Amino acid sequence: MNKIKESSFRIESKRELSKLLLDSFRESHDVVEFEGNWGHIVYVDTEPKQVIIASVYISRNNRELNFCEILKDIEPFDLQKLLLLVTTYPSYPDTVWHKDLTLKKVNTKIDMLLQETNGWIVYHHQLEKLIQMTTNCNFAEARTIRKRSNAKHQDAFDKILNTKVDGIDLISIIEERLKLRLTFSPNYEAAYRLFNHLNYK
Repeated sequence: MNKIKESSFRIESKRELSKLLLDSFRESHDVVEFEGNWGHIVYVDTEPKQVIIASVYISRNNRELNFCEILKDIEPFDLQKLLLLVTTYPSYPDTVWHKDLTLKKVNTKIDMLLQETNGWIVYHHQLEKLIQMTTNCNFAEARTIRKRSNAKHQDAFDKILNTKVDGIDLISIIEERLKLRLTFSPNYEAAYRLFNHLNYK
């Protein structure tokens, strides 16, 4: 773990860490547009360096950098928790890491769907599956609702307003479990890279 480094900096193309960050975005973005913004990176300091997480912000991100501190509390072979960490860090509240005893069980199917994230709705597929399981929405409709939710449209959940699950409003369940009204796509590649470093170094 001592080779895992974390840094926040202004992006300048000639700096080593800036190049490392920009290279991780090169396939999906015109990286020139990122210069002058602020970058955040978690990487394995080996040769070559391996990027675990790379993020770009318009302004300086003042969040506490504590990736390695959180990592200390995770068993190296717990791929599920490593996936949760690399997918949500540093955006998601700390509550996602702990079982919250105030979260009441809903029913067996929903509890099992959210079991891997301690009862919270974290991943895209969890919200989409929850909507499909409890309404007449098909996959495409559930995905549209999820995307509108991530884009913070006020009417994102209008289509399922009157849906109840065992007497509880579906909207209430979603709002209770969806901390940021935002879901994430699981970052499997980063999780496996981190898993391999921790277990096969």
